[in-house]
Amino acid sequence: MRAFIDGDGATGIAADRVSITAQDTSSIQAITGAASIAAAFGATGVAVSIGVGLAHNEIGNEVAAFIVNADNGVTTTGTDTDDGITVRAIEDATISSLTTAASLSVAIGGVGVAVSGAGAAAQNLITTTTNAYIADSVIDSAEDVTLEARDTATINATVAALSASVAGGGVGVGVSIGGAAARNVIGS
Repeated sequence: MRAFIDGDGATGIAADRVSITAQDTSSIQAITGAASIAAAFGATGVAVSIGVGLAHNEIGNEVAAFIVNADNGVTTTGTDTDDGITVRAIEDATISSLTTAASLSVAIGGVGVAVSGAGAAAQNLITTTTNAYIADSVIDSAEDVTLEARDTATINATVAALSASVAGGGVGVGVSIGGAAARNVIGS
């Protein structure tokens, strides 16, 4: 996202006020899930169940507002307090992510072996640059000159894993493991 003045013509630019704003409001809302179930019955019952949920969400933008190469001048002539020159770049990107995995295994028999595993992982990245500037220009303002570059990017992430195993019989063995990981990066 870019908003700009590049050059100013033969006589420059004159106005009551000059306001340039570039704003990014990119948004990702992601729901990722996985579920698995396994069951075994008999003299020897063996059940294996694995559930994996993965998510990768990324926003990468350049947000820039600027005045460049205005060598004949950008002039404001207004008399109100907001009749100045404003150059504003705003980054408001948002990632909201829910990543889940669930696994259940059941084994029943003379020998019952149940193994269950669940894993959930999410990687959420917002990599933007946010710049507001005036370069190689002549500026003459009746009121304030304001340069603002603001980055209020946010990441909201929930990652969960649930695993259960049930084994029954003369000999019953139940094994269950679950893991969840999240990597959230905002780098401007």
